[in-house]
Amino acid sequence: MLDIKKIWGDTYLINGEHLTQDYNQAVIIANKGNSMKYFIPIESKKCSFWKNLKNKLNFPFIVLESWM
Repeated sequence: MLDIKKIWGDTYLINGEHLTQDYNQAVIIANKGNSMKYFIPIESKKCSFWKNLKNKLNFPFIVLESWM
């Protein structure tokens, strides 16, 4: 979790240690050394066109079935 606090004007305190005047830089500093847990790259979620089409066509029926 990012610990970024706005102190005054456009000055931000990051993790109680660093000061910066740019929010984007604050996010970069806060994320240094932190890795996202359970992050799945987009390229690993590729599926075939037909499987994707089948899922899109079946979705309304699944919702209707769960409602009944």
